[in-house]
Amino acid sequence: MEVVMGRVWVIIIPVVLLAQFGPDVRVSDTTGGLLGCVEPSITVGSDSILYVVWASDYTGIGDLHLYFSRSTDLGQTWSPGLRIDDQGRSCLQPVLSYQPPATLYCIWYWQSGGVRDRIMFSRSTDGGANWSPSIRVDDCPIDTFLEHPEMCMSKDEILAVWGDCRYGWRIRFSKSTDQGTTWKKSQEISFGRWACYPRIAASGDTIYVVYYSLDDNIYLSRSTDLGETWEDMGKINDLTTGERRYQAIGVSPEGTIGCAWYDWSSGECEIRFTRSTDGGNSWSPSIRISDQFSQDPVKGETKLNILFRSWNLIYAIWSDERSGANGSWDIYCTYSTDGGSTWIPEIRVNDSLDNSQTWPSVALDSRGNPAVVWFEYPEHIYFDYGDFPGVAESQQNHPEGSLTLSPNPFSHRIVITYHTNNPNPPQAKIYDIEGRMIATILGKKSGSGYQFIWDGKNHPGGIYFIGIGSRLEKITHCR
Repeated sequence: MEVVMGRVWVIIIPVVLLAQFGPDVRVSDTTGGLLGCVEPSITVGSDSILYVVWASDYTGIGDLHLYFSRSTDLGQTWSPGLRIDDQGRSCLQPVLSYQPPATLYCIWYWQSGGVRDRIMFSRSTDGGANWSPSIRVDDCPIDTFLEHPEMCMSKDEILAVWGDCRYGWRIRFSKSTDQGTTWKKSQEISFGRWACYPRIAASGDTIYVVYYSLDDNIYLSRSTDLGETWEDMGKINDLTTGERRYQAIGVSPEGTIGCAWYDWSSGECEIRFTRSTDGGNSWSPSIRISDQFSQDPVKGETKLNILFRSWNLIYAIWSDERSGANGSWDIYCTYSTDGGSTWIPEIRVNDSLDNSQTWPSVALDSRGNPAVVWFEYPEHIYFDYGDFPGVAESQQNHPEGSLTLSPNPFSHRIVITYHTNNPNPPQAKIYDIEGRMIATILGKKSGSGYQFIWDGKNHPGGIYFIGIGSRLEKITHCR
């Protein structure tokens, strides 16, 4: 059938998509403690090297520290856990980010005693072998509660948000322009609302932060100048009965925003999704993307993830409690190949049904497949990799002028796809960091556009720019 979306004609073709998660692989190498190993975070580096950090109290009950591991074989084996914090105890909720060629950033919440909470940060410039002394991110002038730090990167700036209770629960934002050595004065960006559990995503100069408020709605704050000023974009959800919380946000390379959350509008817990194609000014009607209801959705630690491979291929991964009367949680995955209009039936990620599996963290490798970690309470961190043979974009035409880069960063070659109806083959121009044009590539017809391949073999590693038509995008070459 033909569907008109704005001025873009789209031919939707049914595609048979096979999806498979392999056997679970244990990441953590310690045993003991009251909580065991909890709250992991994963990121993917060059050549699909996987990096994971988590919290554990195996050295003593309640003595929570952060541990790091990496895998160079897509998660089949993992390095021994390395402690990366230098606090006394109670380090939780770590979030990990990667910057080419080998820099890792970690932000976390530290309960330093009583109500004296802190948001802390550390970095490694050698792929996780060594970590800097902890740096304080928040600038709270009083002893109070802080929670749920989140972090992402855009234009080499580190962007951070967290929940802050200095004047009642609000969302605050700060950023660093020098790899986390110093942090800007924080801003309250929830516009006076009671707010918590922020999630962040960025595209270029635009930052999106979602949070839930005391009125049981999901709200969006937006900055179009890398966090210097902020706009209140209002409520995202369209249903108003029941509660909504534990939201997630993602943004595609082309700028489409997706948001999902746990929703109780029907009286049962379900996952709902909406999208925006105009920077968060308007949102599509929300749709249910989970097949079954969760039995006890407010019990335990929940986390939801939305990731875009492209504007139309979207993954959603979360934990819920539906498996049976034993009250165990499991990890579920679904994806959409039409921009979020329809979703495949869910796939359970974890193998074991004996204990609760929760707090999933997800990153996409260079092929666009999901790498997932979670914790099995009260024991260990586990990993699984989703191999999705046959997953392809089911829309034959992309928005005019859209550009996709894969992989980026790249070490051997980068494939650039430019979607256009122009019958004249375009040229791709490669510029170095100084703005000098160093290569010109003629595109070859591919599907609804043109494809370019650049290996960069005659040029050193670093930052480059590719220009096609009116588009200019940054690429990172890792030698």
